Amino acid sequence: MEFERIAPALIGPPTVGDGDGGGPGDPVVISSFGRSGTHLTIDLIRRQFPAFASWKWPGECMSALYCRLDAAVAGSAPPAAELRALRRAPRPIIKTHHWLEWLGAPVNPLMSWVRDRGTVIHAVRDPVAVLPSIWALNHTGAARGLGPPPPAPEFVRHEAAAWARQTCAILDRPPPLVLPYEDILADPLGTTLRIAALLNEAPALCDPLLPAAWTSLAEARWARIISIRPRSTAILASRRIARLKPFRWTPELRALLADGCGAEMRALGYDAREPGLSL
Repeated sequence: MEFERIAPALIGPPTVGDGDGGGPGDPVVISSFGRSGTHLTIDLIRRQFPAFASWKWPGECMSALYCRLDAAVAGSAPPAAELRALRRAPRPIIKTHHWLEWLGAPVNPLMSWVRDRGTVIHAVRDPVAVLPSIWALNHTGAARGLGPPPPAPEFVRHEAAAWARQTCAILDRPPPLVLPYEDILADPLGTTLRIAALLNEAPALCDPLLPAAWTSLAEARWARIISIRPRSTAILASRRIARLKPFRWTPELRALLADGCGAEMRALGYDAREPGLSL
């Protein structure tokens, strides 16, 4: 199998490598539920810590800037592409939405290396904001022929249960840092310093501290074509489709959210009863 053959040679032994020698340096693993500030966390680290300032060739996908662990371990992407991403910075960034599931999975060379040497940051966000963002992304996919999303009540039940399962797993086995999306926006300097202490890296403290968001899908696509170090890796939903298929919290949907993950929300300081967001 190509993955089993390539991974040991590319990663190198645990004692070797700072990105220039026998293998990449120790990675940071950004673990999250989808649409929870994953890419803002990735881009903050890329921007403020030179050891993680990954690059890509013009025209390559933004995902070349980080290793997609889910794709690599599940075999849904060419393994060599994910392994190449480990060489794009002295210390690579690894993205996953299923970290806690992979911890119990059969060991392969990449997962073994990540477990042994990775530092985990779990990005979290209020599901009152997460679910509308997933809804918009799902409808963007549906417009591209990926199938219709479920009705809103079924959608909320499913996503609330999934969010609760992941949050329970985090609370039962906490990573070194749980990083709320809201904290990144409210206190980017404090967040950067917390990450610096965790990673044992001096921050550059570039101004502004956070990368500017893309203003449109067109801008993001153009950056993918021309940029070597684009400021953002964000995956955007279509704003036009979001306007045509808006998600609005109703009392019924807020009750479903509270039933599905209210206890877990309160454990992280969120309130399922608050009025939600509309896209």
